Amino acid sequence: MIKKFPLSEKFKKNFWRKIEGTGDIPSRYNASAIIYNQELYIFGGWHPEFKPTNDLFKFSFKTLNWEKIETTGTPPSPRLGQESIVYNKQMIVCFGSNDSVLFSDTFAYDFENKNWSTLHTKGQKPRARLDPIIALWDHKMFIFGGESENSEKLNDVFYLDFNDDLKWIPVLNRKNAPPPMSDMAGAQVNHLLFIHGGMGSHISSDIYCFDMEKLKWKKKIKQKTLHLNDDHKMIYFNNSLFVYGGSQGRSNRYLKRFVVFDLESKEWNEIEYQKNDEKTKDEKIGGNYNFNEIEEYEEDSEFPILFEDSRITLPDSQSKPAIPGGKIGPCFSFV
Repeated sequence: MIKKFPLSEKFKKNFWRKIEGTGDIPSRYNASAIIYNQELYIFGGWHPEFKPTNDLFKFSFKTLNWEKIETTGTPPSPRLGQESIVYNKQMIVCFGSNDSVLFSDTFAYDFENKNWSTLHTKGQKPRARLDPIIALWDHKMFIFGGESENSEKLNDVFYLDFNDDLKWIPVLNRKNAPPPMSDMAGAQVNHLLFIHGGMGSHISSDIYCFDMEKLKWKKKIKQKTLHLNDDHKMIYFNNSLFVYGGSQGRSNRYLKRFVVFDLESKEWNEIEYQKNDEKTKDEKIGGNYNFNEIEEYEEDSEFPILFEDSRITLPDSQSKPAIPGGKIGPCFSFV
């Protein structure tokens, strides 16, 4: 059973803060998002009119204003399930689907001149897919897993070397690799990429770690308590993995649960940030969920701490998610 992790009254009161933005506020599902120069950029995703998009918006954390960006060049075609990272003053966008065709292309958006360009990559290109995990380390963009043709799940790892003529290179060492999956969550700390949950042959509670420096998977992290999840989001902070939202399989049960995995104790704790004496609007949005689903326990645990001094200070926009509500995926919907 996952332990409750009560917060102090002072922290609980200020924990969630809804940001009342102004301007061209987008509604999106399964978009990609990055932060650059104190601004949040959102590309593509599924529009409420049930169509994929390829427009670009930005949100200023200083002015709290949304703005649709008018761009030049040739943008990626409308899509959802793509991924984005920031590299060399550009936003890199890759993969995704328009709900009928999967993509394996890669694009770059230049923040200074607001121009899109196609990156003509070389080497062994990864298969087209949607909903992979990507990370950046040492001028290399790593990609793991996702869903390919005919809903096939993948567990391959490739990296795009920005210092080697944009060459795609596969990682052939698959020892200790996760099973094929999609809808998992990823969190990076330095050269380590953590993977949690996801959907393969079944919904997963496992945690894996890929070393982007040594190009190999570490042994699966043993857990004293388990947390099943897919379509969720995860960040690393203070030697812990913070997980919010998602679902528990294809049961239409969406979660507004906020849990933390301590990499030292190897235990999950649920953060209690709201009293249950009154249902709020966000709770109603959250749908049905069951806090008593996960009761498995694994006693034996010999996993060492992967790092001791790695501490990352996240901006407020990441350490304090602004909008709770139990929606799955990278969904940006504002009312």
